[in-house]
Amino acid sequence: MINEIYQRIKTSSNILLLTHKNPDGDALGSVSALADFIFVIKKQCQIFITGEIPQQFKFLPHFSLIKNTFNKNFDLIIACDYSDFKRTNFAEEVNEDVIITFDHHLPNENQRGILKMINPQYSSTCELLYYFFKNAEINISKNMAVSLLSGILTDTGFFKNPNVSPSTLKAVKDLTMRGASIQQILNFINNFDKNISNLKFWSEALRLTQFDFKNNIIYTCIPYEIFKQYNQAFKEISGFASFINTAANAIISLTLTEQEPNVIRGSLRTKVNSNIDVAEVAEQLSGGGHQLAAGFEIQENFDKIIDKIVNIIRNHHK
Repeated sequence: MINEIYQRIKTSSNILLLTHKNPDGDALGSVSALADFIFVIKKQCQIFITGEIPQQFKFLPHFSLIKNTFNKNFDLIIACDYSDFKRTNFAEEVNEDVIITFDHHLPNENQRGILKMINPQYSSTCELLYYFFKNAEINISKNMAVSLLSGILTDTGFFKNPNVSPSTLKAVKDLTMRGASIQQILNFINNFDKNISNLKFWSEALRLTQFDFKNNIIYTCIPYEIFKQYNQAFKEISGFASFINTAANAIISLTLTEQEPNVIRGSLRTKVNSNIDVAEVAEQLSGGGHQLAAGFEIQENFDKIIDKIVNIIRNHHK
């Protein structure tokens, strides 16, 4: 499989890279690393991503290539970290033999491609790509190392999540030896555009946070007016669900944000010792993710979304 994928990439001329809308660090790191590799072998490349692109990742090589449009002269698509192909917002009709998938989400019928490298045992799609490059004997440049390490760090919560394995740490060690810096990446991501307005925005999010003691759910609902008042974007509240998930007795944390009228984005988190799979919860709301972290987007009001999530969790415990 690895050699087949490598040969298919080498024999292509113009490659279109895709990942899910509203990408995270793993999604962006994946396409950035692949773009660098593609340019090294002297092929053309374009990156198509829709939704909110978090600007704290603009330090990544080839970040400037990200567009919400693409030309149709590609002869290969490489799709990364998407779980459900619909989440890429790629609407063109193409045959399966044009698509390669790299993903660390659970294998499912919504992942496309004649060649698919899918393994949920990896912490991230970036870790999966690292081992693809290594096993294919592809030299990992400093740019690729920075991209791959960024994805691994963010999807492991900077090593706080239980998806960290010996293979993860082995990959991290090698990537740092190739020039990627954990501290620099941490500084880029955590210190981007921090100002008094951002802090007040988080303060407002905390003020709106509530605890459902009956169901042990901590949640916050941030309406459109608040985003407009503070002139904030989605990136400024990313990480908030993980932050409130540290509350004692909370089994699940939920952040609901209305960044445009009547469109709600939800971020779900749970703890390691919980028996809740928030990915299953998100999937019932047309979203997806991982056992401990997932998200969704829905046109519904806050109260109805919370009621739906409570009912899903109750049914899960029956």
